[in-house]
Amino acid sequence: MSNAIEVASRRVLETYALMFDNDKAEEVRESVVAYLEKMYTAGETDEGRLAVCGLVYLREKEGRSDPVAEGFTGL
Repeated sequence: MSNAIEVASRRVLETYALMFDNDKAEEVRESVVAYLEKMYTAGETDEGRLAVCGLVYLREKEGRSDPVAEGFTGL
């Protein structure tokens, strides 16, 4: 595993643990790392962008990808 994937996955899982809890973050670890590896092999090598991609992936996986349904009005 590359250093960028390690750093990005650590950031994603730490953030996810803050949003929920450590147990839930550990449950998604394997899928996040697999997703980040896919993104890395597709050409995304920036740690920060990989971390954002990982968080977006988890948000979509949770079914929380619609900002309007989440109550965001843009105001």
